[in-house]
Amino acid sequence: MKHLLSALLLASAVTGFSQNFSETSFSGLYGSGFLSNSNLTDNWDRTTLTLEHASGWKYGDNFTFLDLYDIGKTSSQDYYFEWHSRFYADPLIKLSEDNKVIKHIGLATQINIPPNGNAAYLAGPMIDFKVPGAAHFQTSWLVRNTPNLEGVSFQLTAAFRWWFGKKLKQEKSGDPMRRFFIGGFIDVKSVEGTEAAWVIFQPQLLMHVKKLSFGTEWFVYTNKFGVEGKNESVPQVMIRWVL
Repeated sequence: MKHLLSALLLASAVTGFSQNFSETSFSGLYGSGFLSNSNLTDNWDRTTLTLEHASGWKYGDNFTFLDLYDIGKTSSQDYYFEWHSRFYADPLIKLSEDNKVIKHIGLATQINIPPNGNAAYLAGPMIDFKVPGAAHFQTSWLVRNTPNLEGVSFQLTAAFRWWFGKKLKQEKSGDPMRRFFIGGFIDVKSVEGTEAAWVIFQPQLLMHVKKLSFGTEWFVYTNKFGVEGKNESVPQVMIRWVL
């Protein structure tokens, strides 16, 4: 919990700059068939409450989220926290807004905090690509260090969103709002110490109505916790509310 409070304070400080955009949302998800954290067997029906915040300022952007699992259940109540901040090098390299391939380039930093306190620290280059039809397609190429594991690993993170369907009245500047969107992220991590390589993939398909979105998220986790052969693939129902 000490690591979690420190990271929350850090995220608040970083997002305190003058921002070009800011969005905070709550999401609720439910799925059946997760591997239990205690023995990695297939017997966990999981309820997740997620708080997310994204913001942008002149020289970068920030994304942070907190997952709370099974609130009120003493046997399975848990959490996971992640903070991701990126700094643009666009002015330094004189990246033109007319560039047809790259939107932003720079440095990404990240901290991941699970409940066991074994935080992971990541940093590396980031590139945002201009993909036709996409609201955003962001990539980060990170060196990852988990202090309780020997050596370091490498992680590729990509986040994406496409809007499609009927055009909607723009509620605020930013994404080209339509009725539906496909979004999510993928993390691909190499071997680190005694942990096997793993992949986490969380694509979403949601229908947007005012500030609410409804739909599904598919949660995929290969080699969970770095344990070879322990894989999750769970569809979840999802509702998301943007403040």
